[in-house]
Amino acid sequence: MTVTTTGRWALCCESSADYSFEGGHKHIASTGSVDEWFAGPYMDNVRKAMLGGKRLKECAACYRDESMGMKSYRQHKLEEDDPDTSSPNITFVDIKFGNKCNLKCKMCFPHSSSELMKEWWQLGWTVDDPMEGQRADYYDGYMLENYDWPRQKENIDKLLKITETVKVLKFTGGEPMINPQMFKFLRHCVDSGVASSIVLYITTNCTQIHPKFLELARCFKQLRLRLSIDGFGRTYEYIRYPAHWGTVMHNIEQYSDWYRRGLIKGSIFMNSVVSVFNLHQMPSLFRMMREHLDVFCITDLNKPTFMSWRHAPEHIQRETTCEVLSMVSDPDDTISYVGKEMAALLRRQYCVPTEVTRRQLCEFVTQQDTLRGMHIRDYIPHLESITQL
Repeated sequence: MTVTTTGRWALCCESSADYSFEGGHKHIASTGSVDEWFAGPYMDNVRKAMLGGKRLKECAACYRDESMGMKSYRQHKLEEDDPDTSSPNITFVDIKFGNKCNLKCKMCFPHSSSELMKEWWQLGWTVDDPMEGQRADYYDGYMLENYDWPRQKENIDKLLKITETVKVLKFTGGEPMINPQMFKFLRHCVDSGVASSIVLYITTNCTQIHPKFLELARCFKQLRLRLSIDGFGRTYEYIRYPAHWGTVMHNIEQYSDWYRRGLIKGSIFMNSVVSVFNLHQMPSLFRMMREHLDVFCITDLNKPTFMSWRHAPEHIQRETTCEVLSMVSDPDDTISYVGKEMAALLRRQYCVPTEVTRRQLCEFVTQQDTLRGMHIRDYIPHLESITQL
């Protein structure tokens, strides 16, 4: 189960806010306990539908990915974790302690970033939202919801109770490393003696390492640390504004060193979202990061469609394809595997650029960059043409 940035219960982090049954939109503040929702009528209807082979609106993202030959979130989780179907308890919980974040990433939106929330209001996108209908977690009115629910002690207390049985704890955001609620949660797990039986998942933008993080994380059974890295140098700084690549690279090396020295058990991942902004750097990024990471995860940015990598200039698409094919035959098994995954991604026909999507991309980039006092040509020169429709 997932607790979203606005405190709503959800089936998982990829599930749509378009619910199949009554009661799916319930909020943690209006629920007496986690079990009240998990064992309630909505979840009963979900289970019956799944057992009966009926498709759920909530699961649209996984249905779509699997129909396109992509590995869905559902399939990834079945590979990573062996589900305990014999237990009636919640064994996996994904908690997003609000949308508190220090970055304004190009492919993100206010539901997951407090900094982008400010920009959306400044740009007037609260009315003409460029992400409308383009995100699984998008729904009307999300801008006006309460993202401060973690500040209410009774809400956190409800979640702390499930640490007695949970096997996997996942924290995303927002940015977990700057959120004090996550560290209170980790401290509770350590002090109550349950940390050693819990696998900890944390997704971070790698811009900051909390001074207490190593002390707490090493008490858990495992730490599966997922670093969201979509490029390097100026390209990275454009996509994940206003991050500084030098700081991020230093932190990647720090995390990697902890694992190599055995200070933390588990795995270190890199998740890259392939888009129009970073297609040209993908092969180089994988080779650059090989020595620091255990696992590479590649995601095709197909929502919003106007940021798809297919909007990149044709010569960039050709050059990247050639580099990816060279990765497939690389003697390093990991690079070869990533090359095959990337090659499969480049063969998909999910998004076909149109005049409408090109204009959407142009307007989005131009308006946002003007507000920020920057221009894409100074970061990714070959994309200057997308602002000249």
